[in-house]
Order: sequence, then C-alpha cells, then structure tokens
Amino acid sequence: MIKPPRTYDLHGACLSAHSPDRAIDQRLEAVFGPFACPARPADIDLELRLVRSLAPWQPAGVIVSESRLLICALNGPHLSAHFPRWGTLTVDLAGGVIRGELLPEALDHYGAFDDMVIIALGPLLRRRGFFTVHAFAAAKDGRAALLVGDIGAGKTTTGFSLLSAGWKLVSNDSPLLSQDQSGVIVSAYPGLLAAYDDTLARFPVLHPFMGAAGDPPAKRAFPADAAFADVWQRQALSLIHISEPTRRTPISYAVFCL
Repeated sequence: MIKPPRTYDLHGACLSAHSPDRAIDQRLEAVFGPFACPARPADIDLELRLVRSLAPWQPAGVIVSESRLLICALNGPHLSAHFPRWGTLTVDLAGGVIRGELLPEALDHYGAFDDMVIIALGPLLRRRGFFTVHAFAAAKDGRAALLVGDIGAGKTTTGFSLLSAGWKLVSNDSPLLSQDQSGVIVSAYPGLLAAYDDTLARFPVLHPFMGAAGDPPAKRAFPADAAFADVWQRQALSLIHISEPTRRTPISYAVFCL
C-alpha cells in the first residue's frame, strides 16, 4: 500500500514532501515534522529520489548563478539547480512543483540535504513574500534575535545558550523574513539542530545527543523538541540583529548584549 504524501504548513503554504526512497522520506519527516498539518491540496509539491549517479547536466536557458558547489539556470518558469557533488533539482516556478535526484552522499554530508531543499523552496517562498537568510533565530516575548555569521562563528553555541535560557526557536539555519506595517517579521523554518560534541558538552540538556567515547568527530543532529520542551515559535517581530558573533568577539558578550 502506497502511503499518501505528508503535508506541512509553511505559513499558509501547504507543502507536500515525499519520496519513494525510505531514507529521504524519513529525513523529510524529521526536518518538517514540527510543521505537519492535516492533508489538503498542496501549494508546493516536493518529490526527491535517490540515484546511483547523475546524468550529465545540460542546462537550458540562462545561467543565473554559478559557483563551485552550485550552478543555477533559468529557462522561462523553470529553474534548475545543479549541485555537482550532491544532485540536481528542478523547480516549476509557475506550478509550485519541485523534483530532485540526489546522490546518497547528499544524506551523509551534514547540511547538504537541508541546503538543497531550502535553495529549491526559496524562489517559491519569495513569491509569497518570505525571504530566507542564513542565521540562527530565537525569540522571547514575541521579539526575535538573528545570529548571523559564517561557519564556525558561534551561531549554534549562542543559539543553544538562548534556548537553554528559555528562548524559543524560530529557525536553526534559515529563518524567513517578511515585512508589514509593524516592521520585519521573522517566521519559522523547520530543521534539525546539530553540533559537535564539544559544543553539546557545554549544555547538560544536550548530553544525551553526544556520541560515544571514541567516536570520530561528527556533527550530531537531533530534533529540537527532543531536547527542549515546547521549543518552537512560529513568528516574531525582529528585535536585534547580531552580525558575525565571530571568534574576534567573545560569544559570552554577544549573549550578554541580548
């Protein structure tokens, strides 16, 4: 018996996310699970499947973005996002349909799967007035703080400090920004929390997610609500933007400023 696709509420947009491959289907459920909603007609239909190898990529239309990790081509209402190491996704901008072929390595390499999904969803969310930003977002009393910085800047460690102090999670990596008459609104985007053991060791509540003694260094991913009770906040008004909580600025000072 074929299981019907699960549906998730992305701030009014119904996302249907599914895969014929169990590993991808389980990852989709783990990432989007906190936003599950009763089945209804989908505004965005996302289907991903695993492949052993990628067919040679021949972009149609105009190359609109190109880097070592990602090449994007636009052909009318069709966007193609090619990740040479991980897979290829196509987005029907008019129909709200995303199709993707992923190599198994996309599931094994931390962040690759999540980045591919949000990059494909991004243009469709922008058409609904939501813009993505790479940041950790947490909220308290209806106001949100955005922690923005490069990899290793301390966003996650600072974010865990906030959650441990009673703040709510808006997004661990890709909050959605919009604007109304009251200001910039920060809306939640789901995802697993992840950190290395040395970061998890700082927070007793996160000790259960650490690897066993002798395990090789790796990021440990886990659902936010498995560590923090009632942790999600769907929307908040932007209060403060801490840019680059880097090693040059002590993390404790960034937390103190909040």
